[in-house]
Amino acid sequence: MWYVNKHPLNRIIIILIFWSACWCSISIAQKDDLHSNFIIRHYGVNDGLSQGSVYSMLKDTEGYMWMTSYEGLNRFDGSTFRTFLDDPTDSTSLSGNVTLGLVEHGEYLWVGTDKCLNRYSKELERFQHIYSFDDLGQVVHNQHYPFYIDKTEIWYINEREGIIRYDFNQHKKEVINADFKYQRNEFIVNSILRDQQGDIWMRLDIGLVKIYDGQSRVDYYYSNQEQNLFGMPGFIYAM
Repeated sequence: MWYVNKHPLNRIIIILIFWSACWCSISIAQKDDLHSNFIIRHYGVNDGLSQGSVYSMLKDTEGYMWMTSYEGLNRFDGSTFRTFLDDPTDSTSLSGNVTLGLVEHGEYLWVGTDKCLNRYSKELERFQHIYSFDDLGQVVHNQHYPFYIDKTEIWYINEREGIIRYDFNQHKKEVINADFKYQRNEFIVNSILRDQQGDIWMRLDIGLVKIYDGQSRVDYYYSNQEQNLFGMPGFIYAM
């Protein structure tokens, strides 16, 4: 007799395994068609990409591909790259060259950097900047990572303040959770998302955490935390 644990993560894992098996069967059956219909081409620094560490990519509503890097923001039109860099002499340029995280709404593209959150107007080709400040009102540079946007708000995480909701129409910032801050090293780049229920899922060094919308409740999975709800401690590669 088959027994399936009723935990939702178990159901997700089972669905993924089933879908993977089906996809493998389809892929094998259509192997010849795939080879005849697709051409793969690799692009790198020799083709104009500013730097090879691309952790975030986005295809915008105009068809451009945007790519972050450790040396600026890249835009690809299908044949050539354009790189946006921090220019200290230009207040409308990108602020910070280490870029990570991309979201889009309307004519605006948002990207995080090692200095602040940047909003790029595709019409005006200018950047605006949303900084963090210390208790004395001085700008504090730190890594920002945007992960969700709608008609009025963008959600992002940074190293100093934590998880933030910013109303870009009212220019109001609200710290949603100050306990979880952006952390990054050479091997780990945090993944974070907001689901359809408004809850936030965030990858940690070990496992992941679910932060409930409007509540102080958090749940841990595959974690080494004492309150871990499910799974052996392990490294989560992507969400």
